Amino acid sequence: MRQRTAAAEKTDARRRFQRYKPENSRLVREAKIKQSKGYGVLKSLLKVSKKIGEEVAKEYHEEEHNAEFYRRILDLVKGVKFDQQDIQTLLIRDSEDSDLGLLISALINNSDMEEFALPTGGLKSTPTDLGYCNRKNLIIMGNSGEAFGSNMEGGTVIIHGDGHSEVAGGGICYGMKGGKVLVKGNVGDMTGQGMEDGEIIIEGDAYLWLGSGMEGGRIVVMGHGGVALGSFMKGGEIICECDVGEGLGQGMARGKIVVKGNAGDEAAEGMKGGLVIIEGNAGDWLGNSNLEERKEVKMKSCPMKGGKIVVKGNAGRFVGEGILGGEIHLEGGYISLGTPVHGKIYHKGKLIVDK
Repeated sequence: MRQRTAAAEKTDARRRFQRYKPENSRLVREAKIKQSKGYGVLKSLLKVSKKIGEEVAKEYHEEEHNAEFYRRILDLVKGVKFDQQDIQTLLIRDSEDSDLGLLISALINNSDMEEFALPTGGLKSTPTDLGYCNRKNLIIMGNSGEAFGSNMEGGTVIIHGDGHSEVAGGGICYGMKGGKVLVKGNVGDMTGQGMEDGEIIIEGDAYLWLGSGMEGGRIVVMGHGGVALGSFMKGGEIICECDVGEGLGQGMARGKIVVKGNAGDEAAEGMKGGLVIIEGNAGDWLGNSNLEERKEVKMKSCPMKGGKIVVKGNAGRFVGEGILGGEIHLEGGYISLGTPVHGKIYHKGKLIVDK
């Protein structure tokens, strides 16, 4: 029995996509793209992908859209393997297809290859949703694009750029379930939001809400931790090697945050549980909102209700003002104490407020 030629295999792959719309064979013959040996297959796949995206958009919204589109693409390409050249050919297209990142993610996870290099540095616009449900080892040569690595399952990713496409772009690694991501640059808002497991290491700065709502896993940020780091955290660990802005650990229920630098005002605002350690200094209103500002705009305060916060440096004004529970441990000095409703405040190991 004769072996099938590569050309015959590609012809069969194209036929798989023809049930959506007849392919223009003349266009395939005239295509002179050297980046990919299977460009005819890719052209057919792009047409089908666009049609699938339109169908899914009518039935699903946002996260459900991504999951359904990704599932249908995996079903479609089952048994058809794409290589590094194929992926890069799709990546460098100046495409307006909003699902291109999901398409590339599906092809990468379906491939027999374990490692891919994605050159995003010269792109006019990096596709969103690259690395969706990723299980492979990826090297991103440039910025990741928004919503990179959502629901990531495994593998190792190195991003030689920023973890977004804009200065305050969409966060990466939403709902991450496993694997490791190293970002050589900065990350945008809500990076690691809702992550369940895995590890994110950021060599640059974070913007807003790093680790917001995370349930497990570990995040390390070498630069500035940004505003509201660890907000509404439900588990896991965040380590910041530098300073953080205001609102550290706001609303967190479980987990651990370690800040090796200073923290801004309103740390542990609305905290319900977990542990926050500040190795440097803390700002004003430790354990609550800024009541003076809230009063001016007629907003309710968000006092600490539980958990434990440790400040190894000095603390500012109104420490523990109005808190409803939890413990504050001050190992350095402080400017002034507030009046807690319930809770405990320790100073250099001595209990000084017990309500």
